[in-house]
Parts: sequence; structure tokens; C-alpha cells
Amino acid sequence: MKFTSMQRKDVKRLQDELRPVIEKWAESVGLSGSVARASFDPSGGNCSVKVEFALLDADGNAQTQERVDFERYASSYGLKKDDLDKTFKTFDGKEYRIVGLRRRARKRPILAESLRNGKSYIFGAQEVAAFLRLARENEKVK
Repeated sequence: MKFTSMQRKDVKRLQDELRPVIEKWAESVGLSGSVARASFDPSGGNCSVKVEFALLDADGNAQTQERVDFERYASSYGLKKDDLDKTFKTFDGKEYRIVGLRRRARKRPILAESLRNGKSYIFGAQEVAAFLRLARENEKVK
């Protein structure tokens, strides 16, 4: 369907249609690709869409800025560099995998992905450190 306007719903549709194309192309050249945020001018009928690419590590994980920052600064937040990709369980029983660190976020810098639905969530560093401690203690008990 042809675009006739550049409203929020149109930009969303554009992003949704670009996403699989970018991901497929990036995969074909050994990268991770994603369609990020977009800005638009409804009166001017134009938009800008940010597309991000990242190298893949040996495990197939995209080397995003958040992953690199976690590896670099984890100790400053009371975590270990090798806590990246570790899973933890919250008090309500939901499981998450640590995927990165948002350096500019003061209160909730840890980025984690839900194992249930794949969505990203943010957590406080002390909170995650406590959940990881509990997980380690439970493993010792078993």
C-alpha cells in the first residue's frame, strides 16, 4: 500500500515493514541489525529512521553498546563481568537474563530480557546483585 501521509501510524508501519528487511540483510552479512527510533514531521511529510548494526560475538550475541558497557563497568555497580547473560529469578517467580548496562541511567541501569516474553526490562544494580546472590546460594544448597 502506498504512503500518502507521514503520521505516527504511518511511521510505525514503515518501521514494521523495514524491520524484517534490515534483519535479513544484516544476517546475510554476519551482523545484527535493528530498526530503532524514528522522528517525523507530519506537515513536511518526511521522517528519519535510525537503523543500528552490531557485530556478533562467538555465541551469536550482538555486541551492542549496552553489552560492551556491562563488560566494561559491571564492577562499578557491584556486579561481575561474567554476570552478563546470567539468569535470575525475581520474588514473583519471573525469570530474566542480563543483557546489558545503561550507563546514563542512575536508578535502574541494568537491562534484562524476560525469558517468558523476550521483552526488555530495567532493574536496579543492587536489586540484580541480590537476585544473583540468591540464585548462587540456591545452587549451593542443591
